[in-house]
Amino acid sequence: MSSKNEKIYQAVTDRIIAALEAGTVPWHKPWTSRGGHVNFIRKTPYRGINQWLLSLTSMERGYSSPYWLTYKQAQSKGGQVRGGEKGTMIVFWKPLLVDDRDNPGEKKQIWMFRSFTVFNVEQCDGIEIPVVEDANSIDPIESADRVYADYVNPPSLRHGGDRAFYRRSEDHVQMPNRDDFNTAEDYYSTQFHELVHSTMHEDRLNRPTADNWGDEVYAKEELVAEMGAGMICGVIGITLAPKHEDNEAAYIASWLKKLNSDPKLVVQAASKAQQAADYILGDDNGAGA
Repeated sequence: MSSKNEKIYQAVTDRIIAALEAGTVPWHKPWTSRGGHVNFIRKTPYRGINQWLLSLTSMERGYSSPYWLTYKQAQSKGGQVRGGEKGTMIVFWKPLLVDDRDNPGEKKQIWMFRSFTVFNVEQCDGIEIPVVEDANSIDPIESADRVYADYVNPPSLRHGGDRAFYRRSEDHVQMPNRDDFNTAEDYYSTQFHELVHSTMHEDRLNRPTADNWGDEVYAKEELVAEMGAGMICGVIGITLAPKHEDNEAAYIASWLKKLNSDPKLVVQAASKAQQAADYILGDDNGAGA
């Protein structure tokens, strides 16, 4: 990995670590609007870790608009980023075709990992800020009900008992009864977490099996599941309910330890979580920011 890529991974990880040290778990925080943060020019949502990087900036600075753009994009719309305004770093992957050294005359695809800086439209002059659609116009619980129903090639889903889990060998999600949860958000947050686990199956996204509690594969898969559940909750308009509210400090400490030892973990987990959320929701937006 190039030194430039290492610096990007470390910068992103440092941002997430700072939030955790301040007591904020980014993937448990609701996005500023239904569907998350959006590029002002393309009108498409940012993806992966970028949603939380932009959410952290919005929370810190009080931005209410979900729209972001680069300095050049602001100028292309006749606007200008105000002097002294500080941008927010986001990251993206872009497929590139390069010469295949092992097969002369042929090309192979590689992924370019880069960062760039965006500004919220509230940091700009000369740009009309779009009105954000009222999230209350859509019933989020009704949308949550449809997630499993619309999941193409889903695992089996049964209710009963006092545990929630996904069993890969049976391709099965087990959930406690809905009435056993304190709120609808608790129920759906748990269900989405287990549905994200189900995308590890070889007939879906085929991620490594997490067999041993506490090992590296298990830890990464748990972060993928939590982030993926948070992404699904953000899209449909509910808040991801943490499963560990009785021991929040220990939960944060455990992730701080893991992130400090592996600066690529949070970016890579967010990328896999995005793939899982896209698979469950039936979206295929490809790579990018």
